[in-house]
Amino acid sequence: MSAHHFLLHLKLLSLTVAFRSLCLSMFLSAFVLRHPLVASAVFGATKISQLTEVLQATRIHLSEEIVSEINEVHARYPNPCP
Repeated sequence: MSAHHFLLHLKLLSLTVAFRSLCLSMFLSAFVLRHPLVASAVFGATKISQLTEVLQATRIHLSEEIVSEINEVHARYPNPCP
C-alpha cells in the first residue's frame, strides 16, 4: 500500500474519531489498552496534556461497533508501511 492510501485511511479514521468527540491519540490509546494480548503499553508523553490524554484513554469504553470498524481497516491494510 502506498503512503497516499495509508494517509487517506488515517484521515478517514480521524474523521470517525472526531465524529465521536475523541481526539485521535485518546482513541488509539484506548484501542491498544483494550487488546487482550497487551499487558502494558509505553507512551512517549513529553507534555502534561499528552499524559492527560493517555490517562483519559484508560476510562474510554470502545463499543464493539468501533472496534469492528478498526479491525476492518486493519484487515484491509494489515501492513500500512511495508
